[in-house]
Amino acid sequence: MVRSLLLAAGLLFAVSRIAPMPAAAAGSICGDRSEIASSLSQRFSEEPRSLGVDADGGILEVFVSETGSWTIIVTNPRGRTCVLTAGENWETMAPPIKGQPT
Repeated sequence: MVRSLLLAAGLLFAVSRIAPMPAAAAGSICGDRSEIASSLSQRFSEEPRSLGVDADGGILEVFVSETGSWTIIVTNPRGRTCVLTAGENWETMAPPIKGQPT
């Protein structure tokens, strides 16, 4: 079952790299966080770069590769992890210097 889910998720990820996938469709890729993170690392060389806590107590994470591909996942308080969206050309912006206008 888990292997089938990963295969389906991998196929959806591969298609999303060719044609953008709406966020609602991407959110249907759910499973164990460690399996999703491992798949992102192995298939796309994406690693966690940022995280935060959303209003519902979920952990939102941004995975990014050196080539600029990116995926955003969220893990809800019950432990279920889902892909929210994915894309290309991620850019990390330098934080503004304190006291300087943005």
